Amino acid sequence: MDYLRAQYNRSQQVDPPFFSGLVRYVAALLHVGTPGGVIMEGHGMGTGNTGNALVEGVCNLLNNTLDNWFTQWGAHVEKYRRARGVYPAAEICIASEADSQRCAQDYLQDKAHRAQIGQLRPGESPPDPVSGRISIGNQYEIMAINGLVAKVIFDQNPTNSFYVEESLAIDWMYPHETPFGIIMKINRNPQPELSEDVFKLDHQFWTDYSQRLGGNWITYNTTVKEIADFAERVYIQKDYRGYTGDRAFLRDEDAQKAFSKLRSSQAGMYYWRCALPGSVPTCPPEYHQKTSASQQALIRETDFAFKQSLAFCPYSSEAVSRYIFFLVGLAQNEEINGHPDQAAGYFDSAILVGETCRKFDPHNDQITGLIKNIQDIRSQIAQQTKGFQEAANQIRAMESMAQTNPANVQNLVLLGSAYSQMQQSDRALKLFDVALARPEVSVVEAQSIAQYCAQLGDLSRCQKAIEKLVALAPNEPEPHYDLAALDAVLGRSPAAMQELKTALDLNARRLAANAKSPDLLETARTDDRLNNLRSLPEFQKLVPPK
Repeated sequence: MDYLRAQYNRSQQVDPPFFSGLVRYVAALLHVGTPGGVIMEGHGMGTGNTGNALVEGVCNLLNNTLDNWFTQWGAHVEKYRRARGVYPAAEICIASEADSQRCAQDYLQDKAHRAQIGQLRPGESPPDPVSGRISIGNQYEIMAINGLVAKVIFDQNPTNSFYVEESLAIDWMYPHETPFGIIMKINRNPQPELSEDVFKLDHQFWTDYSQRLGGNWITYNTTVKEIADFAERVYIQKDYRGYTGDRAFLRDEDAQKAFSKLRSSQAGMYYWRCALPGSVPTCPPEYHQKTSASQQALIRETDFAFKQSLAFCPYSSEAVSRYIFFLVGLAQNEEINGHPDQAAGYFDSAILVGETCRKFDPHNDQITGLIKNIQDIRSQIAQQTKGFQEAANQIRAMESMAQTNPANVQNLVLLGSAYSQMQQSDRALKLFDVALARPEVSVVEAQSIAQYCAQLGDLSRCQKAIEKLVALAPNEPEPHYDLAALDAVLGRSPAAMQELKTALDLNARRLAANAKSPDLLETARTDDRLNNLRSLPEFQKLVPPK
């Protein structure tokens, strides 16, 4: 931040004197000065008083000669450079030291909150297992704070244009980003979705640009296997037949890594907007593509960008891992939509990406672990799919039974419960109506229907089910009590009191016959459902305090 302020926000950056500061720093290392002397401050160079007269005399002499001259010469050089456009004519607001500290504190507070609710992000260090202390422990967390500082600079300069060459992903930038050549522009306003024009410009740019790298041969229809074969033939076997790129690119590992990184960063931004299962961070709905066609266009462009990044550097762990996550997300999405064959193809492609990378680095445990994770996820999803299919078969059998044998009320209730769990409330409630109307309905089945209707929030149907219970078991106190509670909740006090009196009378008879029976009078003293009745004199008489 000192460097950035010195370049772009000079009025807010005051550098300590160099030569006198150096002497104070050396004095500190040699333990020259009084214990109360302030020798080291801020960024390493001493700016305070050492408490030693000789050291301070030397420092004052240096400050009045070399430091002043050096500062004046520096100001002259900066003025000269600014006049010739080396630095921008107008200053850019750069985050202050206080801004930086506030960003770090904000991140720590947010991380502590997410740690309490079990929502730490991948890459974040857990709290200390003994003290529970939250700390900044790795590069990911430092970049998260850097991202907040960058947001301060972005917000404080509303008239400037901003661009980013991604090092590590910064979450807040994703809604603002669009491709801009080999880097990305951070648009002032978040982009609700990416347009077809964005895809066309980016696709055309990288189609042309790739010619100077590994060659312009990748299209939307290029398969992962074709890229894997290309990587093995060209990079490993050194077989250049049919190679149309620049041979110099094949000898330059730094170029391969750099351009793969640039392209995978753009693909990562696209991938975020795809909002596929398992993607982290999650893309909020307001940034999803608005139509099925535009979503497919986004997925197609994401896949194209990842294929290019993989072809540029098949051994880049970042490009490989990001592409694998994307392919696994597509596979999970196809499984959810009932397309197991397409899902299998994406899983195969994800494993092939990992295996291709492993050929370049066979001892890379990270890639080996990633391949195993894909296989585990595939196995888990296969088991889930099998369970879904079995459940679907059971539901179809119950539906067939409901049509051919409606007298089987137990089947109707079970099918309604299944619909309820599938969040098909209307179908469940209609089925419960049919079940209640059947003469074969039992007390247990009516109780189940009452509970399901209450869970679904349909109190009218819940009342009908309880009334059916009362009719089926008129001498049992519980149905009358539940009906009283429902009437009380709905504000029907007279009806509630009548049913409550009946329930408690039946309750007293049952206790007289069996002292170990449940006591509804005790329940009524604390039942919140009866709160609307507690101020009534007749309730207080019927349910006296202990």
